[in-house]
Amino acid sequence: LTQTMWGSVADRAKNKVRVVAVMAAGIALAGALFLLADLPIIGVSGRITSAIIVLALVLLIFFQNPVQPLVDTLVLEYIRNEKLTIPFGRMRTWGTAAFAACAYFAGLAIEATAMGIKIIFWILIALMAVQLAALVLVPPIAGMQKKEDKTPVWSLFRDKWFTLILASSFVVAVGFGYHNFSYANYICNQLGASESVVGISTSVQCILEIFLFIYMHKIIKKTGILNLLLVCLVSGALRWLAMGTITSIPILIGIQFFLHPFTWPIMLYVMSIYIQKTVPAHLNARGQTIANMFLASVARAVGSLGGGVLVEHFGDGAVPAIFTGLGLFTFVILFAVMMLLRRWGWGFARTPEALKLEENTVI
Repeated sequence: LTQTMWGSVADRAKNKVRVVAVMAAGIALAGALFLLADLPIIGVSGRITSAIIVLALVLLIFFQNPVQPLVDTLVLEYIRNEKLTIPFGRMRTWGTAAFAACAYFAGLAIEATAMGIKIIFWILIALMAVQLAALVLVPPIAGMQKKEDKTPVWSLFRDKWFTLILASSFVVAVGFGYHNFSYANYICNQLGASESVVGISTSVQCILEIFLFIYMHKIIKKTGILNLLLVCLVSGALRWLAMGTITSIPILIGIQFFLHPFTWPIMLYVMSIYIQKTVPAHLNARGQTIANMFLASVARAVGSLGGGVLVEHFGDGAVPAIFTGLGLFTFVILFAVMMLLRRWGWGFARTPEALKLEENTVI
């Protein structure tokens, strides 16, 4: 829930790049604390070691959760300030490519090295060092909020389109939170996959996303914000239903390949573009972080925590049934959203004025 705090700091900062640099350094520190807790330090009790691990976890979440929306804000504002012709989607796709590569090689590294899962923290520290070096080269980007700007961030919820897009995305994000909580354990423990297969699956699901982001500026101008949001809802419903009814690992990986982009990154993209288009400039960073807080923190926590409670109560065999229930619920929400949109003047070939994207929109 500290994401809005970081957004407020960024909106007021003389240089938002330094804010992101502080967060990168904090993530590296958290990774170092995890490794420190594993060292056999003489005279240190198990209770102190546990306290170090808890501190590392708190620091990791405190610094890591707001990074993506703030980096997106930096990119969007850099494109706007420099009047670049490079669409946001093409720059954003490099993050996807790196995620896919890291997921694949991390899965191999865990199995191939004697360190096992601990290798992840070394990788984390190395990546943050690269990010800090890259941020040195980014020109200063100042926050837009001035002392006379008193608009509270919660005023965003007076915008019915913002609220609807966020609420619809929240439903998909809850399912995504449960998916992240259960997917690896499910295909390993119940379907017989290995850790490297999990890494491959996570990597493969990002490949289509890379190509979609290259052309996303053209896609969203053709479909419109709302139609693309509805595609995300349909994809979420189909993905969870497939997880609940299909047991073939190759088929599941194929489904992840086709549907993953719409059940997380493109959904966040839709939200980011709407905020960039409509939210006052001095609330940009906070708008992005509050949306990310609801989707990446609250919704995913609801999905993972709720899923954990259900699995503990009904056992691991209930995982497919929970996925099926999530899929059916998402379909119900989809129809409810479509009925509401029709009352507000939306149609597949008709975009409300407030949501039309101008040709010079930075997307």
